[in-house]
Formats: sequence, structure tokens, C-alpha cells
Amino acid sequence: MNLQERFTKYLTKEGFVYSDLVLQSVGDYEPRDAEWNYSDVPHLNYIHSKANAEPFVLEDEFASSLYLQDFLFLKKIPVLVNNFHSEVDHHTYCSQFFIFFVIIETRYFKENNKTRVVTTYRIFSKPLFKFLHYFVKVVLNKNYQILMSEDTPMRDERAELRAKGYTFKTDTDRLIGYKQTVDITIDNLIPPPEIKTGQSYTFKINELEQSESTRVSNGINELLLSVNQNNIVVFPGYCPHEGARLEIRGKTVTCPWHGRACKPLLTLKKENKSEQSFHQEQFDLTLEDNELTLTL
Repeated sequence: MNLQERFTKYLTKEGFVYSDLVLQSVGDYEPRDAEWNYSDVPHLNYIHSKANAEPFVLEDEFASSLYLQDFLFLKKIPVLVNNFHSEVDHHTYCSQFFIFFVIIETRYFKENNKTRVVTTYRIFSKPLFKFLHYFVKVVLNKNYQILMSEDTPMRDERAELRAKGYTFKTDTDRLIGYKQTVDITIDNLIPPPEIKTGQSYTFKINELEQSESTRVSNGINELLLSVNQNNIVVFPGYCPHEGARLEIRGKTVTCPWHGRACKPLLTLKKENKSEQSFHQEQFDLTLEDNELTLTL
């Protein structure tokens, strides 16, 4: 008996009534990507526009956090949320707000080569307030649509990486726990064995200076080139932590999902006019006169 059913039995015995709201989404990502998304703690304060959170307790199978949640016109309402994740195929959330107690059961599974995510909201109250369940459902549905609009692109990006041959170290774990997601310095992304295809690009240095950054791709690997007055800098195109697509902002590259500052793969001084060649695991670079050749 799962938590939702166990508390349903307990609360109905104590005179509570409940209503269910079932919402679903379908995507080309893997169930493991949905699991990661629901377990991932740090992204909440970077990705979600209507909520942020501060944890009380973080373990791999349990997390308790104080959420500051927007509800319609109400801003930053404090809500205590307890999260449970003891099985690989679902997460459970328990929360109380106002006179309502809500248990949310989210399951994700493969269906017709896609991943279906089914979320069941079970709303409990005393019988006197049953008529208000309709309005609670409206709020929950609205919140769900916002959350999915912000979460789904993350899952889709990971699906695109998988299609290119990338995997993740956590793919072999029994489950992805809350606590293990907190360390954003871990490199979880595993590139495919054949990341180089031999595709070459040649640029004029003065042309590169005119844009903040230049993205270079061979269809599998992506790199970011940044040229300023002093340096030529090569950054990864994907965050080595969880695979977020990176962008250069000013002089830094920061992961949009978790705020990790990503280090450059190579930094060259422009003042050196002699021919230079560099061979890296992901690319080769040749600099001669005013031309830069990058081979991926």
C-alpha cells in the first residue's frame, strides 16, 4: 500500500472526504529523466518562476522543504512540503495549506516509445469544505501547467543528448535521490566514445570579436568560442554536470539549471602571433595569423 492509499484509509476513517485531480504529460525523454527532474533539488530556485524552496532535511529517499509558492494573486505563500522517493518509478509529496491536506503521487513509465507522467492530486478536507475542492483543483491545474512549461524543456534537452549518444552516470543507480543532486560540482554527463567527427571550421579572429560568442557543433559535440581584446577562450557547449545547454554571458558561462560556473576548456593569449596548435579530447585548435581553425 503506497502513502497515498495509506493516508486515504486513515483520513477517511477520521471523517475526511477527498477529491482527485489527475494530470498527465507525455514526452520523448526517458523515465529516468523524469525521475531526475523530480529528485533534482537545486534547479527549483533557478528554473521555476512561481516557487523557491529552502530544505529542512535532505536524504536520498526523503526531503522536507519550506516552499514559498505563488498562488494566483497571492505571492510567496509558505508551504511545508514533504517529498518521498523510495521506488524508481514514482515520487510522493505531502503538503497542507489552509484547511486542505494534499497527497500527490507522480508516476512515470514507458508507453509506446514515449514517457508518460501521471500525477494524481488527492485533496482532503472536512465534508463542510468539499465544495471548495473545485477551486483547489483550478489552482493546482494552473500551477501544474506552469511547472511543466519550465520542467519539460530540461527533460527534452537530456533526450536530445541521449539521441546523440550521451549518457549519465546516475543511469546505473537504483534511484536518483534528493541528497545526491545537491553537489553541482559533480560531472554526471558522459560523452559518447566517438565525440570527434573531424569536422573543421575556420574563422577570422576579427570576425569572432564582433559577437559575444560563437557556437560550433559537429552534430554531437558543441563548443562556445569567445574572443575579447586579450584572449581566445573555448568553453564546453554542454554543462558537464547534467547536460544543460550553456550560453556565454559577459565573461562567464553559468549553468542555467543549477548556477554552476563552468571553466573554459582552453584559454589562449591573443598577443602570441606565432602558430599554435592544441589537441584536446573534444577538439583540435590551430591558430595562425588572423585565422582560427577548430576541428571537432
